[in-house]
Amino acid sequence: MTKTKILLAKNSLIVIFIILLLSGCGTSNTIEKESDKSVAERESENQNINKLFEKHKKACDEGSNLDCSNLGYMYEHGKGVDENPAKAFYFYQKACDKNYIVACGNLAYMYENGNGVQENLTKAKQLYQKACDGNNLRSCSNLAYIYENSDKQNKKNIAKAFALYKKSCDGNHFRGCVNLGVLYTTQNKSDKNMKKIISLFKKGCEGGESQGCVNLAIVQQQDENEAVELYKKACSRGHNKACKKLDLKTLEKIYKIRCDNKEAKACFDLGTIYTKGIKSSKQIPLKTLVLFKKSCDLGYGWACANLGDLYLHGYAVKKDVVEAVFLYRRACKLGHTSRCNKDR
Repeated sequence: MTKTKILLAKNSLIVIFIILLLSGCGTSNTIEKESDKSVAERESENQNINKLFEKHKKACDEGSNLDCSNLGYMYEHGKGVDENPAKAFYFYQKACDKNYIVACGNLAYMYENGNGVQENLTKAKQLYQKACDGNNLRSCSNLAYIYENSDKQNKKNIAKAFALYKKSCDGNHFRGCVNLGVLYTTQNKSDKNMKKIISLFKKGCEGGESQGCVNLAIVQQQDENEAVELYKKACSRGHNKACKKLDLKTLEKIYKIRCDNKEAKACFDLGTIYTKGIKSSKQIPLKTLVLFKKSCDLGYGWACANLGDLYLHGYAVKKDVVEAVFLYRRACKLGHTSRCNKDR
């Protein structure tokens, strides 16, 4: 629900990818279908989410602003119910009208981005201000972002952005600290302010903001070892650009930990590491297939799409068109639209 500005390094990035050949046939490794246990576990998780949705709905109907706001979140993100921005907007509005500040901040975000309602930056600013006045520090940071970017030549707007980021950071909203540091680099960078910039990025990094770690590594380029440690910390928290600064051995360790913690994309990324050096999709190792399957099961559409391609053409697995169609449908449902027309 919040923004982080990115201070990009200029180094080229190495992208690991798999080439799926579109001709030939043959099989080598096999991969088992989903076990009954994992199906049962997922059904149990879905039932718990559905129960939570019903609990929030009942409490909202009885007048709980917190539960109305939670319903809005579930509709916005498709948790326990089909994603529905219009209904998310309705429940956020209902809670905000009764001065539930968190809902006002979420409602502002929807107005700002035209999600579930027509885009209205003026309304977004009003709601962010209301939430910020109620000490919702995330809203202070988001409002600062609008002022900073709406007219970068307007000194009053920049002054407001500085003040709002500072309020956010002083209250330990660590993304606000990172954005305040970036604002200093773009508006008031000097030797005098460099210590302040480093301090802000460090505070953000130590507070859990991976972008703070990356920015700190960039402004302290003279210390290569420290930069690597900062990139490792950011990568461990899911910052993909930081991961691309690291060697494959380090990445393998980090991705394994994240995958063991059921982070879907990390499982897929770990699988791609094991494809390094192969010349054909027929040579994809079994451990990559297992990781792609785990990633797909955890909800990463790109992994489902890749598995579907392999099953469709019989690369590294036994050809199975039915399984390929199933995987394409899952990939499509997870937002990987390039496979939506392949489910027939």
